[in-house]
Amino acid sequence: SFLVDIPVAKLDLLLKLRKKYAIYLVSNTNSIHWEWACRNAFPHKGFRVEDYFDKLFLSFEMHCAKPEIELFQRVLEETAIIPEETLFIDDAEANCKAAQSLGINTYMAEAKENWGYLFE
Repeated sequence: SFLVDIPVAKLDLLLKLRKKYAIYLVSNTNSIHWEWACRNAFPHKGFRVEDYFDKLFLSFEMHCAKPEIELFQRVLEETAIIPEETLFIDDAEANCKAAQSLGINTYMAEAKENWGYLFE
């Protein structure tokens, strides 16, 4: 649900965070919704979705979805990130619990919540 009407402040925050951190998107989506999001949710100041994230992990491409452990294991393997040094932000408790089971730090956010303060 994060991919609908993304506030400009969150897009700006992603650009700012990407200068300091590796930023990955893990999304349960289908190709039709993803194409819509790329056209409508991410374009801002001339940026494309690829400008906000180092890598995209999309369920329809991976053939698995959150909260499946396999998805999180593949993210860890493909990025070589250290779970204990990683923060996963999601709006579903089941997804956060799955990530936590692999040692990933999590924050369960409300869909419209401004979680930028986590990085101040």
